[in-house]
Amino acid sequence: MKADKIFISVLILIGLGLSAVIYFPRATGSGSRVEVRINGTAVTSYPLSSDRTETISCPDGGSNTLEIIDGAARMKEADCPDNVCVGMHRISKPGETIVCLPHKLVLEIVQTGQDAAVPDADPSVPDADSSGPDANSSGPDADLSRPDANFSGPNGDPPVPDAITGR
Repeated sequence: MKADKIFISVLILIGLGLSAVIYFPRATGSGSRVEVRINGTAVTSYPLSSDRTETISCPDGGSNTLEIIDGAARMKEADCPDNVCVGMHRISKPGETIVCLPHKLVLEIVQTGQDAAVPDADPSVPDADSSGPDANSSGPDADLSRPDANFSGPNGDPPVPDAITGR
């Protein structure tokens, strides 16, 4: 009977330990930063290692308030109409983002020295400058009268417009 209680106690402790590892955010490295991009251009970045509150002025006249506390960033306030970005969770791991679409503002966690602005190019996707029968003809200057025009996305699906530009 006593051995059963010890065994169950050990299993509970192991379960709690695994839960803590899974559900609680890991400590961020000293090189983690939050990069601020407006309209796709990186304008500044702040280290996650120091607590701070920064107001970010957007070109459209709006503003967002970024808050960094305990190694995690969140959008504390925004004067956009929907405030979806304010309701997003705190971010602390590389690759996590918070997006404010009305202000075209993106916060992304990056490692120092990591080029987060442009991912590696996919060699299977033709360049925009390429020409010939394999060139993607669904752009704004596409000749729609051509019977061989390619109007599909990379997997044969219809193309999805970009959320910011609408193209």
